[in-house]
Amino acid sequence: MAERARQRRERRLERRRTRQRPSGWRSNNRGLVLGLAAVLAVVVGLVVFLALREPARPPTPPVRAYPYSINHSDGTAKVFTQAPKRVVSLSPDRTALLLALGLGDRLVAVDTASVAPAEAPAIPRLDTISLDLEALAQLKPDLVFLGREHEGYVERLKERTISYLLLWEPLNPTALEAQLQVFGNIFNVPSQALELTTDLVAQQKAVMDRVADVASGPRVYYEVSPAPTGAPETSWPGSLLATLKARNVVTEGGAIFPKVSLLAIKARDPEVILLAYPPEQVSLETLKQRPGWEEITAVKTGRVYYVDHAQVGEPTLRVKEALEALGLLLYPERFSTSEASPPAGTPRAK
Repeated sequence: MAERARQRRERRLERRRTRQRPSGWRSNNRGLVLGLAAVLAVVVGLVVFLALREPARPPTPPVRAYPYSINHSDGTAKVFTQAPKRVVSLSPDRTALLLALGLGDRLVAVDTASVAPAEAPAIPRLDTISLDLEALAQLKPDLVFLGREHEGYVERLKERTISYLLLWEPLNPTALEAQLQVFGNIFNVPSQALELTTDLVAQQKAVMDRVADVASGPRVYYEVSPAPTGAPETSWPGSLLATLKARNVVTEGGAIFPKVSLLAIKARDPEVILLAYPPEQVSLETLKQRPGWEEITAVKTGRVYYVDHAQVGEPTLRVKEALEALGLLLYPERFSTSEASPPAGTPRAK
């Protein structure tokens, strides 16, 4: 019995010895793990090195994802499921934006005041004062751009299930830049919209640099009509005057171009008067006939000028030209291209 027990113990020991790992296994395995870690570190380092050597790529404007939702200027919602292909523009400034974005081929009609796209010089013209809705419907537009003055047509377009977007005109360059981005989203042309916006900002900066050291500009009265109505800072021409650091004497509110009091303007004593209508309506002599106006500084010094309201009084992508036209009248020494005389066509006092 003892002998058999001894033999069993020896066999168990033998089996253990045959199954036992070599004495250097742990150290060898640890070395293998460390070696693999080192190789991995080299690979990761190489990837990072190559990534750092890769030249930086300019960001790509995001592609418009539809549906795209926006509010009409009256607060109601408008949803686009795709980019419009047949467009009618009833506002010259909207037409200008579409053309600038390269979307002239999508215009099927414009208002009578708009510039026709080069792609369709004989494009149909629509009279917005008495809009022919039947003629409009026959064009089968998938979007009609309406301005502030066209709100009366909204319900009639709804009755005919004609798709429209009511957008009021921008009243300053910043609002114009925002509308450009909206147009870029609607038509899925973000790159073009970004390029135009960048150019608008650069245009303003180029002019603002010329009046950077002006602490306080002249007092200015911008008269839109002899009614009289003026242009406050909240209007488009008012925003341009503010950019030029002019002190606008029109402080009345309640409208884009509010009525003003002749006596109030006289008391505010503008140093420059800008008339945004034809010279035959009002002259320097007739201004002197307004109560007390012969005492106004601008009238006494003859700094009364006629301006092209289409150029400086309405939203335009040519902001730099509009600012320079106004700047020439406010700061002739800074904006004149000649010491002897201003450029041809400059509005002069009469």
